[in-house]
Amino acid sequence: MSLIPVPRPNLTMTTTQPDFAAVIDALKAGDRFLVTTHENPDGDALGSLLAMTSALRAPGAKARAI
Repeated sequence: MSLIPVPRPNLTMTTTQPDFAAVIDALKAGDRFLVTTHENPDGDALGSLLAMTSALRAPGAKARAI
């Protein structure tokens, strides 16, 4: 039996400044948000849910966490 090497996918994530700018612009453009997490959330998921909801509400947007 011989092993055949399997190429690994390139998992390096590259993010450019325009990518962040597009996300920020989209968030600034909205005034109502629904923030969710995955099924059976763990502590990290709940903390992220609450933090994002709070961050969206800070400038005056309406945000609901479910």
